[in-house]
Amino acid sequence: MAPVLPDEVVYHIFTYLEPHSLGITLQCSTAFYRIATAPPLWEVPYFLRWTTGDPRREAVRGTDRWKRYRKLRRLAEHATRAAEEKGMKTASTSQSPFHYLNLDEGSVRSATSAPSIDFYRLFLERIRIDQEVLDSVYDQVEATHDRIPPITSLARRFGNDAKDVLTAVVEAQSSCPSWACNGLPHGTETKKTHDRGKLPETKDALAYNTDGYRISAYQAHLPTSLRSETHHLVILHHAREILEHLQRREAMQGMSDMAYLKTVADTSDARPRSSRTSHDFLPKQTERAVSLLTMFRGGEVTYVEEQLDILAAACDLYLQQRLPPTIPATSSTLETAKLKATAICDFLADHGFRGARDDLFHDLDNHFLHHCFTTNRETLPLSLTLIFCGIANRLGLTASLCNFPMRIIAFISTYPTAPLPSSTDTLESAHPDLFWLDVCEYTTVAYDAHEPTPTDPFARKESWLQQRPPILDRNDLTEWIGRMGVPPSDDFWRPAEPGVMAQRAARNIFGSVQRAQITPRNQHPVGQARSALRAMELNRRRARLEQQWKDERVDYAFLNSMNGRTDPRQQRDTADRVAAALAGKIAIDEDETIWHIVKSWRRESMPTLISQPDSWVLPAQPPSSHFRSWMAARADDNDWTLSRIHLQRRADHWSEHERQAAKYAALNAFLRINAQMIAREVDWFAGFVQSYFMLDVEVVERDFLGMEHGEDGERLDGGGGGAGSEEEGSESSDEEEGISIRGVRDGGGEGGGILTNANARVVLGRMLQAVRVKDGEAPRINRRAQKTTSKRSSPSPAGLGEDQVAHRVGTVFRHRTYRYAGSILGWDPHCAAPEDWIVNMGVDRLPSSHPTQPGGRHQPFYHSQVADGTRRYVAEVNVEPIRGPIWIYGLPSSLDRAENGESVVEEAKVLGNSIHRMLQLRGLGEYFRCFDQRKGRLRKNADARVMFPDDVSDDEDEEGDAMVGGDEEEDVAERLSEDASW
Repeated sequence: MAPVLPDEVVYHIFTYLEPHSLGITLQCSTAFYRIATAPPLWEVPYFLRWTTGDPRREAVRGTDRWKRYRKLRRLAEHATRAAEEKGMKTASTSQSPFHYLNLDEGSVRSATSAPSIDFYRLFLERIRIDQEVLDSVYDQVEATHDRIPPITSLARRFGNDAKDVLTAVVEAQSSCPSWACNGLPHGTETKKTHDRGKLPETKDALAYNTDGYRISAYQAHLPTSLRSETHHLVILHHAREILEHLQRREAMQGMSDMAYLKTVADTSDARPRSSRTSHDFLPKQTERAVSLLTMFRGGEVTYVEEQLDILAAACDLYLQQRLPPTIPATSSTLETAKLKATAICDFLADHGFRGARDDLFHDLDNHFLHHCFTTNRETLPLSLTLIFCGIANRLGLTASLCNFPMRIIAFISTYPTAPLPSSTDTLESAHPDLFWLDVCEYTTVAYDAHEPTPTDPFARKESWLQQRPPILDRNDLTEWIGRMGVPPSDDFWRPAEPGVMAQRAARNIFGSVQRAQITPRNQHPVGQARSALRAMELNRRRARLEQQWKDERVDYAFLNSMNGRTDPRQQRDTADRVAAALAGKIAIDEDETIWHIVKSWRRESMPTLISQPDSWVLPAQPPSSHFRSWMAARADDNDWTLSRIHLQRRADHWSEHERQAAKYAALNAFLRINAQMIAREVDWFAGFVQSYFMLDVEVVERDFLGMEHGEDGERLDGGGGGAGSEEEGSESSDEEEGISIRGVRDGGGEGGGILTNANARVVLGRMLQAVRVKDGEAPRINRRAQKTTSKRSSPSPAGLGEDQVAHRVGTVFRHRTYRYAGSILGWDPHCAAPEDWIVNMGVDRLPSSHPTQPGGRHQPFYHSQVADGTRRYVAEVNVEPIRGPIWIYGLPSSLDRAENGESVVEEAKVLGNSIHRMLQLRGLGEYFRCFDQRKGRLRKNADARVMFPDDVSDDEDEEGDAMVGGDEEEDVAERLSEDASW
């Protein structure tokens, strides 16, 4: 009999196995099952994959407090390491490296005394949920209509439990390609078998047999899983749509809850406001209220909270190194609180946080906090002050926003338990230990004054003491208010209600959207001059950041450590092991630091590849080589936070979808927090849902019309407006596919929901029903004319005779007049634009692309996606197709090129930037699944194949569609351009 190892030895061996191997091992014997299912073995794998979840389920699982505890422990570990590296002494009376940080540690520690969590069972539960979510994504990829009901059902069943796997899918499909992508699986050309028999070799088998791109939920979570070679555009599109719907759904619910709680507090709280403490009115509610707006543009409230926790921990270390050691650990005097508040402002300024100036002030991203931690640290006063308050509250102060006219200031109280000012209080009668701070002005001056020296990394200019904005006391604020001519008893100096500040942020969003221009700032004459000055300023800031990361400051060391920096030996070991995992040789280690590094690289892999155009004319490198290069670059500049890179990535223009999402966020804040909707807002609000956010239709029906839906998304009887049985003589047209318009009409305000006007309820109900009807319709089929034996022998009426449409969907082209690059999304056999557009654009003066075909409006027109983000309607005469290959990810190996007899098209070298930018555009996955470098065209997805069934198959060679006409064509008529959309 073979010797039996002790359980402790077997357990130690199992700690080196990843979950997949553990899952196989536990099937070997009952003893192995008992040991392999021990919860500690599954704790780290569970934490690495799932960082969020449905709040109710998380409370039942017991993982909410556990995740908070792990976060605090991670912060402490990196802070201890940074303090040891810089030789800083931590508190001798405490095991914690922090002196001021308070993240509700007491409640977190109580999680350790709670019953142990069965992480093995939870792992199986979440993997099952994620597999259903992933199957739903793939169903969306293959579907052509009826997309809303499955997503509604998924959202109602799983909620936030679906976010982690969707985030992993989005990150993977946004990453660099696994190999030089040509739209087919690596190492294969076509599949010749299918469930229904043989397929012609000229057909794209994956267009009909879609199993080739599916992966399991376990694979989807691995950070080494990169994008699909064949369907990354369409998978990214649908996964992002579902994820953003879940985010908006959570934000809308949060806004509605905010309005409800305010109503309850105003009507049922009998206590006088003067007796309430800051714990009854937590500034954290304001932080969450404004953070909800970010969820309409792909952000997360939890991300904002996490970033504030990290910055607060870094600031704690900064305060320990910066402030005199005589200051007590807990602030107890007014002067100490003022010193700490100004030091926090200095910390923010040193890390690039400051008030935006000039043309950067109205940047749309300034209003959304998840951008303000990366690219938009030079931001609006409201966002900057909110970040300050978030850090100050975590460091022992009580800070909140004041709704002061024309500016945002921070209200700061020394004592967290001090009562808040009541509505009857004046500045004179308020608690004496209060002061106010203009964070925006302070950080701006502090940023310009910072000049570190080799001996003093905190040094500032000598003129700083004269330039520094003062801390405002009650006399200063009384003088400010007096200058404005308003009574001193107004609410300008008190902590603002969360809903008030969220609506102020919403008003700011509307202002920035109105100023946002379609063309980038740097294309205007004034903008070009500003762009040159901006470039000089960025170079100066980058140089200063480079110097700062070399300073002996513990906060820099801590932030770099949190973002993946390790010692040189660990970095080499990590690079070797991850490169082997990316090459498929080994499984990636279940280690928190390694997963964080690889996820960061995966998010950065495509932007890094795009920013290196020289690599496009070099042999294509596998992901393992890309990862090694990225690790080497991070080690060289030592900026693992990517702060220098983010300086260059600030957006200078926004797509139509981004602007509409911003307006949609602001409008929801107004309607939901106020809990009312007037009739004239109905069309505007429903227009957003019809055009951009169709997946939100069920939430809008529930919240504004009171319509209840079951778990499967179907409307329940008796919901929304009191719809009942039809009365005799009622019009049958009033009953439409699951929504009773008569019920909405007759229900009025009794049906529930925000909207109470009966006529407006009918209008909104019909508009939302139109969304569902549109979703249920199959795509319109666009047939090409039947081809004749003669090739373009004579012109024929549109839709009859030979096919006159020369180019097909997916063709990459240049505009003959303006030379921009674009791709064809669809075509019309003749101009289908409105008559006024045809006249204004001079379409009838356009020549024909062929002498035997009509020109003007009678030639084919193409719907196109341009690399700058706009969509244009282009006449055939102005379409110059670009032939492949277009190697945008690097050249194939010399062997491949020699075997295929291919050469690099010289023009393709300058096309790389345009093609890359076009592939990053939102919405391209609605039509295409990937880009074929070899053919130089985009491959259609299921929707496009249904809409354009007669277009040449993806795998067939391009037909002879050379541009007809010759040099004599150039002189026939003036070259005009219809370059616009309608």
